[in-house]
Amino acid sequence: MTTSQNRRPPGRPPPWTEQARRRYGAHPGHLLLVLVCFAIAAEALNRMLHADYGTPGAVARWLIGGAALHDGLLVPLYVGLDALLVAVWRRHPGRVAWINHVRVPAGISLVLLLVYAGEILRRNTVQFDYSTGRSDAVYLPHWLFLTAVLFGASALILVGRVVRDRGGGSDRGARC
Repeated sequence: MTTSQNRRPPGRPPPWTEQARRRYGAHPGHLLLVLVCFAIAAEALNRMLHADYGTPGAVARWLIGGAALHDGLLVPLYVGLDALLVAVWRRHPGRVAWINHVRVPAGISLVLLLVYAGEILRRNTVQFDYSTGRSDAVYLPHWLFLTAVLFGASALILVGRVVRDRGGGSDRGARC
């Protein structure tokens, strides 16, 4: 065999990645990332079970309750809100798509609210104060400030895009 026969065309992945993609259904890097996520989740669960969070039954109830709350209440809520936002956007599309300038900061803000809800809503003040020696009174103003900064930065980017689009005379359509 000559060396020209051993070379693969430029831009083609090595044969082992194509075989792995056929067997797994995605790039091998995806499988590696999923396995790392499972390892992190297993370590977090192990720490929860061996910490002072209660019995394994309490942890299981918390996990199942969280999944049911998310899938039963939160997913329909934010899917419905996004559908409403899309309906409004379709009525008033404009030349520059403004819909993602609302979606992105709202999504980041809601994820932060979900992650830090206990501190933002001051639900575990005694345990938090005892464990850290600090008050959790700053979480709500910090979350509100960060939400305002996210929406403000998004609004500035939108205004910049509108000004650029009007000044350039471009005939690009609105994109979502």
